[in-house]
Amino acid sequence: MSLANSSRYVTRFWRVYRGYSRPNLKQQINSFCALTKTNENEDPINLLWNCGHQSYNESLSERINKLQRVWRTLNTSELELCKAYLKVSMENEMSVDHKEFLTSLKCKPDEEILVLLLEAVCMKGDVQSAVDVLAEMKLAGVAVDERIFNALLLAHIIKGGMEHGRSVLKTMKTAHIEESENTKWMMLKGLAQNNSLKEFVDVLGSMQKLQFNESRFFDLLTILGSRGHHLWINDFVDFIGVDSISKVTLSKLEPVCVQLVHRKCPEAAFHIYKLLINPENIKNYGSNLLREMINAEIPIETVIEMSKSLIENELNPQALIDVTETALRKGLVKESLLLFRNLDTVRPHFFWPLIKIRGGELGEAGAIEMMDEMQSLDVVLDYDTLEYYLLPYCDISNPNFFMQRVKLKRKEILTPLVSLLLKQGNIKGARDMSQLDAVDSARLLKPLSDAWKKHRESTLITEILQKICECAPVSSDHTGTFLLRCLKTCKTGDDYDDFFTLAETVRTKRLTVSSLASEDMTNNLKFYGAKCNCKDDLYKVLDKLIDIAKNESLHIEHPRDMGLEDLECHLQELTNKGMETRGVIRKMIQLHASKGNYKRVQELRDLFKESGYVETAGMKSSLLHVLVKSGELNLALEVYKDIKNSQEDFEIDSFKAIDLVTLLLQTGGNVYEAIDILKIEAKVNRTRGSLDRNCWKMLNQAQSPEDALKLFECIIESGYCQVNNMILGPIARSFLKQGDFKGAVEFYCKCTQEYKCTPLQMEMFLVLIEAKEQDLINTVYEATIEVHGSYGTQISFASALAQKGLEKPLAKFLVGMKRFRDHDLDKRCEKWIYENKMLPMKTLALASRRITSQPIKVSIIHSAVLKLYSKTNDCEGALGYLKELENNDMTVDSRFYEDLNRLLTRCNFQVPKYVADKC
Repeated sequence: MSLANSSRYVTRFWRVYRGYSRPNLKQQINSFCALTKTNENEDPINLLWNCGHQSYNESLSERINKLQRVWRTLNTSELELCKAYLKVSMENEMSVDHKEFLTSLKCKPDEEILVLLLEAVCMKGDVQSAVDVLAEMKLAGVAVDERIFNALLLAHIIKGGMEHGRSVLKTMKTAHIEESENTKWMMLKGLAQNNSLKEFVDVLGSMQKLQFNESRFFDLLTILGSRGHHLWINDFVDFIGVDSISKVTLSKLEPVCVQLVHRKCPEAAFHIYKLLINPENIKNYGSNLLREMINAEIPIETVIEMSKSLIENELNPQALIDVTETALRKGLVKESLLLFRNLDTVRPHFFWPLIKIRGGELGEAGAIEMMDEMQSLDVVLDYDTLEYYLLPYCDISNPNFFMQRVKLKRKEILTPLVSLLLKQGNIKGARDMSQLDAVDSARLLKPLSDAWKKHRESTLITEILQKICECAPVSSDHTGTFLLRCLKTCKTGDDYDDFFTLAETVRTKRLTVSSLASEDMTNNLKFYGAKCNCKDDLYKVLDKLIDIAKNESLHIEHPRDMGLEDLECHLQELTNKGMETRGVIRKMIQLHASKGNYKRVQELRDLFKESGYVETAGMKSSLLHVLVKSGELNLALEVYKDIKNSQEDFEIDSFKAIDLVTLLLQTGGNVYEAIDILKIEAKVNRTRGSLDRNCWKMLNQAQSPEDALKLFECIIESGYCQVNNMILGPIARSFLKQGDFKGAVEFYCKCTQEYKCTPLQMEMFLVLIEAKEQDLINTVYEATIEVHGSYGTQISFASALAQKGLEKPLAKFLVGMKRFRDHDLDKRCEKWIYENKMLPMKTLALASRRITSQPIKVSIIHSAVLKLYSKTNDCEGALGYLKELENNDMTVDSRFYEDLNRLLTRCNFQVPKYVADKC
C-alpha cells in the first residue's frame, strides 16, 4: 500500500463513523497499528497528523492514545517523524516526558527538535522540565532567541500569572530582544490557562491591534472555551473584530466547536458557534454541532436545552428532530425517549429502532416496555408497529393470556395479532381471536391467503374469511379477492383439489363473489389450469358464488363510510351540482358533535334549515345522544327541551334518557329533576332493551344513599330494569362511602330477604374486615348463607381474608372448611390474575401450608402466581418466588419449572441451572 493510499484509508476510516456508531478505542488503535506494520519502509507522517487536529471529532484522550500507540510502532531515527510527533503532542495538549523522549530517540536531536521539546513542556506550565531542556540546548549550542523566550514566558505565566512572566520579559529586555506579536499571543494564552481574568483583560486592553492569525485565533478560542471562559471569548472577539475575520476562516470554525464538544465543553462550543457563525444561508443551523454532542455523550438535557434555544430563536426549527435522529441511529434508548417527550409530534415509527433494541435485549419485556412508553406519550400504536415490531418479540402461543398482559384495547391489537398468528401457522388461534371483535378486513386478506397456501386448511380459514366479510362494507368483494389470490398459488392437481374444497366450504358459508371476480377466476383456470382435474366442478361452484349485486361500483365509498374531510368535500360537490344534501349534513352534524366541534354543528344545523329541510325529532335525538357522550350537559338539555317543546309525544330511546340523567347527576344536578325526566320518558316510551349497565352508571352518580334509593325506586317502578345485584350494588356502595357500615349491612340483609340478592358481597366482607367489625361480619356471613349456601359463602369469605393478607385467620378458617374445588380455585385465581392481585394468592398458599387437611390444591395457586409474574414479564420476581417456596419447604411440581423456563426464555433472561435441570 502506498503512502497516499494509506493516508486516504486512515482519513476515510475515521470519517465514516463520524456521527454514527464508531468502533471502540481498542479497535481504532489496532487498525492504526496494522496500517503502520504494513508500511514500515514508507513515511507514516500522515498517520501522526491524523492523531491531532485532523481528528477533531474525537476526545483528547482518544487522540493521545492513538498517538502513543502509533509512535511506538515508528522508527524514531527519522527526525521529521520526531518533529511531527512533538507538534501533534502540542495539538493534543499532551504532557511530554522530556527525559523519556530524548532516551527513546535513535539519533541525535537537532536544534528544531530541542526547541519543539521546550515548547511542548512549556505549554503545560512545567518550568522545571523547561530548565532541564534548556540545559540540553546549551550543551547542543543552541542560541537563545525570541521563540525560546516566548516559550519560557508561556510556562511562567501559566504557573504564576503575569507576576512570574515579568521576570522573563525583563530577561528578554536585557538580552535586547523586543516583544513581538508572538510574545503578546503567548501572554494571552498563558493568562487564559492561569484563569487570570483581570490580567487577561488588562493585557488585551494595552495591546495594539494585532495582525490576525487564523491558527493562533483558533488556538486561543479552544483554550478559552475548554476552560469555560465565555465572557473572555466575547472580549477577545471584540478586540479582534468580527469584520476582520474572513469568511474562509469562519467556514473552518465548526471543527473548533466540535473539538470543544468532545472536550466536554458543549456550552463553550455553542457560545462560539452562535457568536461567530452567521445563520444566513445555512440549512439546519447548528445541527452538526448538536449531533456531535450526542456522539460525545454530552448529557441529553444539555443538548435538548440548546436545541430548544435554536428553535425559539427561529434559527433551526428542525434542531430537536435532527438530534433525535442521531440518538436513534446510535441506539440510545433513554436519550431518545427523553427527546421524544420534548417533540411536538411523535410518530409510531420513531419507536421502531428502540423496539428492536429493547426487544432484542429483553424479549417480550422490552417490547412491552416500549409499548408502555408509546402509550405514556399518547402515541397511537398503528398496525405496522404492532405486527412487524412489537408482537414478534412477544409470546402469543396463548393469545387469550397475551391479551391480558398488554394494556391495549382489544380493537387496537386484534387485527395485527390475527395477522401474526396466521403467519406463524396458528390458524385455530387466529380463528378464535377473530371472533372476539371487529377486524380490519383489508389488512387480513393477504396473510389469510398466504396461510391457506402454506397449510391448505379450509374450514378454519373460511370462518376467518366470514368474519372479515362481516366487518367489511357491504359493497366490498373480499371473498372474490381472497379466492383469486388462492387460485393463483395453485400449481399441481392436488393444489386445485384443495382449492375446490376451499371454494365449496366458502359456498356452504353463503359467502359470495362479484361477477368480475368470478370471471377472473374462470379465465385463470382456462389459461393456467391445465393440471386441474376438476375444472367443470369448479366452474359450477364459482357460478353459484356470484352475487349480481356486487358490480363495478364496488370501490365507490358510501358517505356512511367517509370521514369528516371526505364528507366536507362531498357536501361541496353535492351543493355545486344542486343535489340532495340532507343525509350528508345529518351525518356531518353527528360527527362534528362527537368531536366537540359545536360551532360547526350550529353552522350545519343552520345550513340544514336554509336548505329547506326540517330538523326532525329523530335528528335532534341523535344529536342529544352525541352531546351527552361528549359531556356537554347544557347543550344536551337545550336539545332535550327543544324536542319536548316541538313534539311532546316523541319517544326518546330509554338509554338516551338514562344517560342524560347520568350526566345531570354527575355534574351535581338535582335528583328530583333527574327523576322528573325519567318519569316523563317512561310515560311516552314503552319499549325497553337491556338497560342494566346504563342504570348502574346512573345510580353510581347519586350523592347520597337517600338519593340512590329514590332513583332506584323510580327506575324499578317505571320499568327501566329489574332488581339484581348490579342495580343494588351502587346503593350499598353509597352507604360504605359514607362510613355507615351498619346502614350498609341492614340494606344488605334486606336485599337477601326481599330479592335473594347479595350486592357487593366481596366488597362488603373486605370493608368490614378492614374496619374489624366482627359482629357485622357475622351478620353478613349468615345472611349470605341464606342465599348462596355454606360452601359458596365460605369461598367468598376465605377469598376476602386472602385479599387482606390475613394468613393466620385464613389458616384457622380453612381448618373447618370443606375442600376448595379445583375448578372454583382455578376460577378465583384467574380473577386475581386479571386484577393483578398477587397478595391473595400468596396468602392462600402460605395459609394452606399451616394445615394438614389440605383443603386446597396448592400447585394451582403456584401456577397462578407464576402466571401473574409472566403477565408482567417479571423474571426476577418469578425466581424470587421459587426461592421463597423452597425456603418454606413447599413442594413445587415439574409444570411450574417448565412454565418458569418458558418465561425466562421468552424474556432473554438467563435460565439458572437448577431450573433447567428440573425441566
